[in-house]
This record gives sequence, structure tokens and C-alpha cells, in this order.
Amino acid sequence: MSRATPRTFTRYAEKGSSSRFWMWIAATLLFLLGVATIGGWLWLNNYLRSEAFRRLLSARTSDLLQVEGDFAPFQWSGDSVYTESFRGDGMPGSWINHLQAESLRSEVDLSGLRDRVWLVPKVDVRHLRLALAGTKSQRHPPSASAVASPALSRWIPSRVVLKETHIEQADISWSEGTLERTRLSIRPSANDTLIHGVGGTLSVKSWPKFTVQDFDLRWSDGVTYLLQSRLSHANGGELSATGQLGGARGSHLRLEFQGLPSETVLEQKFAHHLRGILRGSVDLQQARAEAPWLAKGEVILRDGMLRDLPTLRLLARFTGLVQFENLVLQQTEMRFEQFPDRFEITNLVSESEGLLRVEGTCTLSMDRIQGTFEVGVTPAALRWVPGAREKVFTSARGPYLFTTVHISGSPSSPQNDLEPRLTAALEGAVIDTVNETLEGATETIKDTTRGVLDILLPR
Repeated sequence: MSRATPRTFTRYAEKGSSSRFWMWIAATLLFLLGVATIGGWLWLNNYLRSEAFRRLLSARTSDLLQVEGDFAPFQWSGDSVYTESFRGDGMPGSWINHLQAESLRSEVDLSGLRDRVWLVPKVDVRHLRLALAGTKSQRHPPSASAVASPALSRWIPSRVVLKETHIEQADISWSEGTLERTRLSIRPSANDTLIHGVGGTLSVKSWPKFTVQDFDLRWSDGVTYLLQSRLSHANGGELSATGQLGGARGSHLRLEFQGLPSETVLEQKFAHHLRGILRGSVDLQQARAEAPWLAKGEVILRDGMLRDLPTLRLLARFTGLVQFENLVLQQTEMRFEQFPDRFEITNLVSESEGLLRVEGTCTLSMDRIQGTFEVGVTPAALRWVPGAREKVFTSARGPYLFTTVHISGSPSSPQNDLEPRLTAALEGAVIDTVNETLEGATETIKDTTRGVLDILLPR
């Protein structure tokens, strides 16, 4: 058994002192790290509640939306923050004219600090008022107030990442209409922004109001893509739309509708006289911003009726057919196309079975109308029009006797070649059995002819 020597005790003492030294060093470092962490946390919380952070977030939001805007003072509760409003006015070239968001609430996820970003998972907005100005033409650089000072830029994130925004009620207006009381969910990303909307009322100039079921938009580099939309009308009928607004090739929309009552789209003075259910499609094109929209498409009217027109009552008395008083249109359809200088109607077919059928094309401009129609009537409708069957309506096809009618002149005062032909036929005929109807018959024929033209081409 070995004996401990003084040198051995000295060695053990030196080892113990060294261990205690390193333990004190480690404890001191941990203490300093804790102090630094707590201090940093207190400093960070103090910064989040400072005017500097509010100005930074205001500037970043303004740059994203291309507005000059500002948040109201922030109210913090833990990681949750609330502000009464954000207001902004559009910068030159912005697609926003003015916006006002009210009652905003959000949380800040501090895990984004390691990537030097302010991470905002979700923002809830109670009410948004947004006035659009037009298509965004260019992207402006961030304003000077949006950039952190050099002394702080090394430590303070200068980028804000927003994952999702929910808007309980949005009222949006633009030069041609409004979208009111819709709910929005907005998901921005690095390349685009997806927008989902539910509910609301859409009002567009020269169109009836529609109730919005839902819609989906994608916004990218100043261009809005309408991925899908579903709308309905209070009186019945549905409308869907897809397309693109803005971009180098202009804007275009595709509208499809069905079950739409005609009185919802016709002017009141026409809606009383023409009733029916519409379906069809319309393609709208706009070459550039501020240019007029041009349209083309097809329209089909089912279960239609022309009624309460003096001309119809005159036709009923003259032909002896009471069906003319309320003219039922089983089929009316046409194609149309709008050009900058004219409006063309093609493949027009309109029929009241057993009474009247019209087929043809027509071109209208500001000061001129030109059209060619095949007008067919039944033999029964011509029995009191002497000479018409023998000299005018000479082409038999199915249950109708047809004649070709040319329309010309101005839209306000169209002329036709049917009237003089009917007049000539009447003048060359002799009616022995109904002498009492001969007096004034020529003028009656003229009035009746004008009335038929008024039905087909209302002024």
C-alpha cells in the first residue's frame, strides 16, 4: 500500500481549483447569457411597442400596396396587436385611389427573426373601404422611410411576411361599378396574391344588380385574373364570369348566363312589352385601359312574349287573328358583335309558331342601318291582304310564305322595301265581297307594315 506524499496532495488541490475555476466561468457565462436574453427580450418588446416599429410597418405596407398610408397607434397584448385603422391614398401609377381598413387585429410570430423577417401569420380586418383607380402601370421603389437606419439594419428585420388576411366586410368601388358587403380571404406569396370572396352585391354601370355567390382572383404583376365567379339575380337566373383585367394584351372577360328574365337587362320602356327567359354568352374585350369595351356573343330568348303594343292590336283586327295581341315567341336567337364603328346582328331567328317567322342579318352604325330579312307569315294571316300572297309572299317553306325584306336608312327613321310592294299589290287587286273595307285599306296596310317593322326593329 502506497503512502500519500505531499506532492500528491498538491496535485489533487491543483485539480480541484481548476475545476472550480471552469465551473465559475461557465456559471458566469450562463448568467450573462440569461441577462442578455432577458435584456434583448425586453428591448425587442419595447421596440415592438415603439413608434419606430409602427412607422416601419406603415412604410412596408404602403410600399406593398403602392399608397402613402399610415397605421393608427398600436395596442399590444402579449404577441397580439390591435389598431383602429390603416388609411392610404394611392401613389402615381397605383391601382388604388384610396383605402381605409378599420379594426385590424394580428399576431407577430417572433420565430421569423432568425430569418430577419417580421412574420405575421394572419390579419383580421372588420371593414375595408377600397376605391380603385385603374391598372397599376409600374412598381415604385420603397420610400426612404421604409428602410431601417444603418445602425439598426443589422439587427432589426426590414421585411414583413404576411401569410393571410381575412376581411369581414369589404366595400370596393371603381369607375364602372361597386362590389359591396363581400367577405375576402387574401393569401399573398412571393409571385402573386390569391383572393377568395364570398357574398356581396355587384353593381356595374348599365347592368342590373347581382348577388355574389363566390369568386376567386389571382393578382400578379399588376394583372388581375378572374379564375371563377358565380352570381345570381333576385328575380332568377345565374351569371358566371372568367377573364383577365390589365396586361400587355388588354383586358377580356367571358360571361355566361342562363335563366335570366329579360326585364332584368332591358330598359324599362322595352321590358314592359317584351318578356322571356335569356341564356347565352358574351365575350368582352378592351384593347387598353380607358379604351371602350367591345362585345360579341349569342343570346337566346325562350318562352318570350310581345304584348301591349298598338301595332299588335292593329294586326289582330286586320288579320282577324287575336293571337297577335299577345304574340308568343317560342324561339328567338341571334349572334352579335360590336365594333368601334358599328354593331352587327347575324343569324337572327325569331318565331311565333303558326303566325310569324323572321330570319336575317342587320348592321347598325351611328347614322345608318342596313339589313336583309326573310319574313314568313302563314296563309291565314294574309287572307285579308289582297294580292300579298300572289305578288309578295311567294316563297313557300314549311307552314310559312316568305318574302325578302331590305332595311336601310337611319336608325331613327329606317326604310324598307316591303311597304311599297304591299301597296302596289293592294292597288292591283279587286275585292268584290268586302267593299266596305276598301276605303282606307292602303293606309291600313302601310300602318300595319310600319308596325311589324317596329316590332322587329324597335327605335
